Amino acid sequence: MKRRIVMLLLAFSLASVSACSKLKEVRSESKFGPRFNHRGTKRTDSTQWTVQQGVEFKFKDGFKTGITYRRRDVDDGNGNNDNSVFVDFSFPIWKAKKKPSANKKRIKKLEKRIAKLEAILTEEGEK
Repeated sequence: MKRRIVMLLLAFSLASVSACSKLKEVRSESKFGPRFNHRGTKRTDSTQWTVQQGVEFKFKDGFKTGITYRRRDVDDGNGNNDNSVFVDFSFPIWKAKKKPSANKKRIKKLEKRIAKLEAILTEEGEK
């Protein structure tokens, strides 16, 4: 049942993304690792593991959306697990303007100098 829900959400996300022509990139993201629980001086608590798999869609205008499936151990590693599905999105609030690079400034100066020299040469050629 949960796999069906994940597949339906993934299909819905893909359908909504395919309708948008501004899609720039689709990325897969995997996260996994242990979570250590230590209570007081007792250092023998069981380790809980988390596995997280997701798909992220990036758009040209800075918007991102994605879907993530997470499975993690609960109940001190006795075999019970927690399954979750997350739908996430983000959008740009503010972005700093890019400063022109030093090379672009040099190129513009050189182009102006070349244009002046060409103008001088054409004036001398007319005389």
